[in-house]
Amino acid sequence: MPLNKVGMITIENLMLVSEELRKIFGEEQGLLEHLSDKLRAVKEASIAMEYPEANELHLENLTNLKSFSLGGIVEWPSLKRVTLNHCPNIRKFGLGRTKESELKSIIMENQVSLTDIFESWDDLFSTIVEYDVDSTEGLRKIILNLQPSHFINLRVFRAKNCDKIVNEFISLSLDRSKKLEVIEIQHCKSSKYLFDFFNPFKQVNYFTQIKELKLIEVYEMKSLYHPFAQRYLDFRNLEIIYIRICPSILYLFHIVMAMEQLKEIKLEACEDLKDVVYNKDHQLAHVFPRLSKVELKCLSRLERFSKMCKGFMSLKTLIIEECPSLVEFISDRAILGDFLEPMTNSFELEEIKLDNCHVLHYVASFATPFQIKNLKKLSVSHCDELKMVIVLEDKKPSSIEILPNLEELILINLPKLTHIIDKENAGLYKNLHTLQVERCESLNWLPMPLTLKNMKILDCYALGEIIIVKKEEVKEKNQFSELEDVTLQNLRNLNAAFPSTSEFPSLETLKIKDCPSLMTFVEETNELKKQEQATSSYFFPNSLSLEKLKVLYIEHDVKELWHYSSPSESFCQLKNLTLSNNNKLLSAISSSMIIRFNNMKVLNLDKCELLTTIFNIEDDTLDHPMKEMLPQLRTIGLSNLNSFKFVWNKEPHVPFFSNLMSLFIMHCGSIESLFSLSSSKNLEKLKLLRLCSCKQLKEVIWGDKDENVSTIFPQMKCLVLKDLPKLVNFSQYNGTFDWPNLQTVRVSNVPSMKTFSTGNLNTPLLRSVDITFVKKLWFENLNDTISFIHKDSGMQF
Repeated sequence: MPLNKVGMITIENLMLVSEELRKIFGEEQGLLEHLSDKLRAVKEASIAMEYPEANELHLENLTNLKSFSLGGIVEWPSLKRVTLNHCPNIRKFGLGRTKESELKSIIMENQVSLTDIFESWDDLFSTIVEYDVDSTEGLRKIILNLQPSHFINLRVFRAKNCDKIVNEFISLSLDRSKKLEVIEIQHCKSSKYLFDFFNPFKQVNYFTQIKELKLIEVYEMKSLYHPFAQRYLDFRNLEIIYIRICPSILYLFHIVMAMEQLKEIKLEACEDLKDVVYNKDHQLAHVFPRLSKVELKCLSRLERFSKMCKGFMSLKTLIIEECPSLVEFISDRAILGDFLEPMTNSFELEEIKLDNCHVLHYVASFATPFQIKNLKKLSVSHCDELKMVIVLEDKKPSSIEILPNLEELILINLPKLTHIIDKENAGLYKNLHTLQVERCESLNWLPMPLTLKNMKILDCYALGEIIIVKKEEVKEKNQFSELEDVTLQNLRNLNAAFPSTSEFPSLETLKIKDCPSLMTFVEETNELKKQEQATSSYFFPNSLSLEKLKVLYIEHDVKELWHYSSPSESFCQLKNLTLSNNNKLLSAISSSMIIRFNNMKVLNLDKCELLTTIFNIEDDTLDHPMKEMLPQLRTIGLSNLNSFKFVWNKEPHVPFFSNLMSLFIMHCGSIESLFSLSSSKNLEKLKLLRLCSCKQLKEVIWGDKDENVSTIFPQMKCLVLKDLPKLVNFSQYNGTFDWPNLQTVRVSNVPSMKTFSTGNLNTPLLRSVDITFVKKLWFENLNDTISFIHKDSGMQF
């Protein structure tokens, strides 16, 4: 029996891509010959080839392909999507017959025309739902060959690289299809109005079906439509507007009254845009009842969203960035104003972000206190003229909390900001979690609630007072139960960070830098100040407990950090301690505090002019015997300590530094040696030792010259000696130094060093000494190499 039909039942997607097929059949010519032979055989034996379940066809980079079949009938009853890219020679009878009732989209790139490619059971463009075009020529041919039934089911239209003919096609498709929902135009030239058509003699409501409009790099367009067409337009179902880089657009809408479903507006880089909604006569317009998100970015001439507009009860997110001419959002030279009053119970705004709005005076301006219940995040930055975040015309004290659920407040680079809110109306927020204030040089005082988790205040030169905002009147304690991170930097007039009754049970990170008037972290009570043993010289009073503190960074003059009688659990979790720019501190850690630092991992000291000793174990007695000191310490960094002479004023009799891995000492001009020979045995985990610019350093390990014992640094991998003019030897004792893992030694400008050590050296892995980053030397062993460098007058040392 003759074969009547060939079925390929399990095919879901047929992808004819040249590169993939070459892997199977070889080069293109062989592929075409193979396909031609097979299809010719099928043609002779059959009436039709059918692909009943194939739903997608993709042809790409087949420059010589002229036909899928040589005259036979190919049927695609389930075909939904077709993509043709750079197949210039495809002609009639090539792709066969399709059911246009099934065909949903066709994408054509680098093709001359779609005409004659299909032998359709139905009219191709009558059922197409999604249409993409990327050239003026392609779109013009479509219009020239347009049939009455074409594009009547179109839902999505996307155009790229087209001229003003795109306006004509939009007009035709809106007339034909009542289903068109998405219009996306990119890299096109438009006429003056995108929708450049209306018929005053027909009672037509255009655009009722459009839900999404995207315009990207559309040039010469002044507005979406002609203002005279206002009465004939209806955007009642429009949900999303996204317009980017449309430099000529002046406004979007002209007193649009029906925007019932609009949910999102995003406008970016539209240089001439002044008003989103142009309202010449300031007519009141209720236009955006469902709008939830507005983004306005890089709009250099934008002055306002609209004048006298209401209907923002659904707005949740408002982002305005790089709009330097913005005077107001709606009215009152502010973003929020009295236009919100009718919506007191339903206003949904959750986030406001303002950046580079240089004309704006206020974020909110109200005649009487107004509560914005849902606002959780407020960020304002780089607004040169902003004077106050919230201003109230009614200066009477009020019990209304304006931002009851605000969680995050960020204020950055606001040079004229003096207050967040009028001091007389301090009912602002009581549930704030994150407070970040930077470069607000005129800010006088700052309200701070007890609910804070993170607090960062930087470069506020005028700030002299921090006011505690309580949920209720509590006379005894101010407990910051959730506060974990505090940073105070460059606050010249701040005298005390917190009042005497403050408690910090959760504080983990504290950083204080350049606060010259700050003498104490927590102000002392009047009773303590009157006592003879007043602790005013201590930065942390003995009554303060910081049980969870892990990171302490102080770049600030402090004579004494902590009192030995501090609560026993205070500072016991400290892991990272950094002290810098201190002209009063004589020693960093006393023996009474060392017993608390079993968890410390990093210690950094920098620019402490008077500091002579790091660890002082004689200034007070040890109440508890210790088995080991600083057992978890991993890194020590000492730099710019001009008076520094000793690591310990008295070396301890118990092990110490048992886990120290890195030791950096730089620009410490008074130290002559580091460790004794006996104490160096504690450095078994040391991997990196770097000594630089220590003018008085003579030797690293000191001991009796006649002592003849073996000393080992089992983990040491890298040793750096640089700019040490008086260094004679690493050690002058005659014993053996064993460095089984030493691989890198860098020596530079150490003119007094004739040999590395007077004793024996064992460095089995060392193969060179680095003089510079590119120059290396090696003469059998480390001592001979150092000796050669010292003797060679031409060596750059």
